[in-house]
Amino acid sequence: ITTVLSTLINYNINKHESYPGGGILGEIEAYYGTVEESGRGALHLHMLLWLANSKHPHELRELILDDNFRQNLINYLEDIIKEDLDDFQNNTTESDTCNIEKHNRTSISICSPIPLPTDSNFEEQKRIAVRTLASENQVHRHTSTCYKNTRITTTDNPPCRLRYPKQIYDDTMIDADTGEIRMKRSHPMINNFNEWLLLACRCNIDIKFIWSGSDTKALVYYISDYITKKNLSFHDCNALIYKAVENFEKNESRINYTDALDKSRRFILRCFNTLAFQQEISAVQVASYLMGRPDHYTSHTFVKIYLIGIECYLEQSLGKLKEKQQLNCTTNEYDSIDELPFHILESSYENDGQHEDQNESFELESGVDENNLVLCNKRIDYQLRPKELDDVCLYTFYCEYRKAKMTTFDNYLLQDDPAQTPLRRRGRPASDRWKLQSTHPQYSSHLIIRRSFSVVPVLVGPSIPRREREDTIERYARAILTLFCPWRNVLDICDPYTSWSDVLQLHQSSFTTKSNRVIENIQLLHDCKRDRDSDLFQLVNQPLPSRPINSSSPYSDANVEDTEEILALLNESIDYYPSLLNDEIIENDGVRASTQREYLNSTLANVIRSERFSYINNIAGLPDFVYNNRESNSIQTNDTND
Repeated sequence: ITTVLSTLINYNINKHESYPGGGILGEIEAYYGTVEESGRGALHLHMLLWLANSKHPHELRELILDDNFRQNLINYLEDIIKEDLDDFQNNTTESDTCNIEKHNRTSISICSPIPLPTDSNFEEQKRIAVRTLASENQVHRHTSTCYKNTRITTTDNPPCRLRYPKQIYDDTMIDADTGEIRMKRSHPMINNFNEWLLLACRCNIDIKFIWSGSDTKALVYYISDYITKKNLSFHDCNALIYKAVENFEKNESRINYTDALDKSRRFILRCFNTLAFQQEISAVQVASYLMGRPDHYTSHTFVKIYLIGIECYLEQSLGKLKEKQQLNCTTNEYDSIDELPFHILESSYENDGQHEDQNESFELESGVDENNLVLCNKRIDYQLRPKELDDVCLYTFYCEYRKAKMTTFDNYLLQDDPAQTPLRRRGRPASDRWKLQSTHPQYSSHLIIRRSFSVVPVLVGPSIPRREREDTIERYARAILTLFCPWRNVLDICDPYTSWSDVLQLHQSSFTTKSNRVIENIQLLHDCKRDRDSDLFQLVNQPLPSRPINSSSPYSDANVEDTEEILALLNESIDYYPSLLNDEIIENDGVRASTQREYLNSTLANVIRSERFSYINNIAGLPDFVYNNRESNSIQTNDTND
């Protein structure tokens, strides 16, 4: 995978940037991929690649109306994505379909030599190799997997759940109104591919261009959530932890724990060992780990920031300032503090325990030597950063700077006149570095260094809410100001008598272009999730006719993996289901709270009526639930008609 990224994709892995001119897909800004294990134990990769110089979805909607831009986009897509073999066929009268059906599946091996670009007949050899590989790996042939969990009868021609055969199109077209892309296709059974990736990897691949179509944001959220999903589902983890608790309680009677902390440590260790021990892992995946191969590939390095803890620190600091000012104003009316009413004294402590579950966390780090430990965290590092970085916001600080242990060479560089010490060092010039503030607990042992490449901060804790939600507008403004407005204390960004939202309006014009882009991406993530919820709502409300199942069907196969089903689900949800939503059902934050119960009931009822999961019918009470759900729906319909 690394070789493909550095050669075909032409990405400089060491410098975390694309080489000039890019590769077979153009210049790439970033990538993220995860290795997944199928039900048969085979390893495969799901990867997202971000094109450089990409536009915001709103900009693309306007650009797609331009004929020249639309034609250039079509030319680009036809160059990187193939959905037929028209460009790789012999000049004979035999049809494409016949060539594929008569192809001998054992005629090519993964170890077969790859044509060299220096060969005089390279183009001809490449054309033959791509045609053979595509016929071997990219042509869909119906198997029992295609009809897994499908409602069928003895007379029906059951549809393939991977949606083959596909519709044929003579030309590639882009609908300017909806943003739908229909690629040129002359064969209904070929899966799309890139000729260069197919030639190099020699395995089944799938490539899809994601842009600003009507349902793209839902698609992005689907794929992002799919490739970053956990190995164990929630109910599996819950069952395993319950098993660990039972075993721990049985052994507790035989072991006399005298220390509650030791008992808690052993309990957590038992749960962890149970989760790790019970995970299924194939021999291929074990070999991959033993050989040092990664289970994910990413172009960027990440650093965690516990944002809500820093926010709570600022909020508590602001609250203490406000209470102090109120207390000073009140004490002026009394001769001494002993004469203050009880409710005034009590109010000064009422906020002390409000954010106990969101308080900051500290780490024990080394000081001047290994025996000298100090408490520190990222908020302290930022607050007591060098004076030269006064104008740097929290987000940029952790993108471009890092804290490091001070060395002899660092002491030399930080001297007032380093030329006096004849200390030389080979290699590239040293990065910029500065001393921390003298009040920092690691002032004598650490310093701040500019990174050689930027990293990506990951915000740990509750997510930043949508900016248009009125009930969380203060939290949103506080989070944005904490991240993108330079500060050393809370008074640098807010005062006790001004709301966070008002301060945000004053500072918005001072944000950098990079900061504004990150802010827009935070909002875009919420839009993706909202569209995902809308898409799911359409699926569960689609009427599903109940039909008998032929239990002796030759298509039944319950032991085949679902690794490709996600692609069929995405295409089905985007291309074939009409919109069943309106403004009264879906708001900016998804499904209304008042319809959540109906949403869940409708989902479960549709799953049961689909009859795809036969064991569900054996659960007590579910048939009555379906009947009651149908009855309630009919009553609602009659009420509406009346």
